[in-house]
Amino acid sequence: MKKNWTALLFAGAMILAGCGSSTAAQPKEEPAVDEKIEETEKERETTPPAASSSSKITADDSGYAYGYIGDTMSNAFFDFVINDAYSTDKFETYTASEGMKLVVVDMTIKNTFRGSTPMFASDFYIVWDWDNEKYSVPINDDHPELTLGNMLPDSYSLAINETRSGTLVYEVGKDTKDCTLLFDEYFENEEWGDTYVVDFTVD
Repeated sequence: MKKNWTALLFAGAMILAGCGSSTAAQPKEEPAVDEKIEETEKERETTPPAASSSSKITADDSGYAYGYIGDTMSNAFFDFVINDAYSTDKFETYTASEGMKLVVVDMTIKNTFRGSTPMFASDFYIVWDWDNEKYSVPINDDHPELTLGNMLPDSYSLAINETRSGTLVYEVGKDTKDCTLLFDEYFENEEWGDTYVVDFTVD
């Protein structure tokens, strides 16, 4: 069920003005992610595919937003666009584990919040097997020291109105073709917000 976040966002703006902190997304715990995957799978089964659009896509009344590569997904804190995605066995010096491959996602993110927004690589995760609820977070979530190519850091901050582009790299099953990247709004009061879903296919 979609929640009313107006009061939360206003309170967040007041906190920002008073002490410089942000209500932006925090790292997610695995049990909570598992629950969100299950909820999203049920929602996807009853929702027709979204029409691709060059305009910003926001969440509907059910609390979900659906898009594809090239669509601008607009949440409470920032806009993000997947510019491209492809699979490979090796990215720079990192090689996929046996039976796995890498999915490289090129992304642009723009802060639309009225304050600096902390970001984490694990804010964006990929579901690559809905039947078995298998998902992956970026490889530098487990290896924060990795700074390969134009990879987005494990954690960083977006300044007001700042735009940043970079890649996120995931390890998925070798035979994976269809992927879904998800971002869940998550607030400092430990409440979930809307879910942003981007479907794409890799070779």
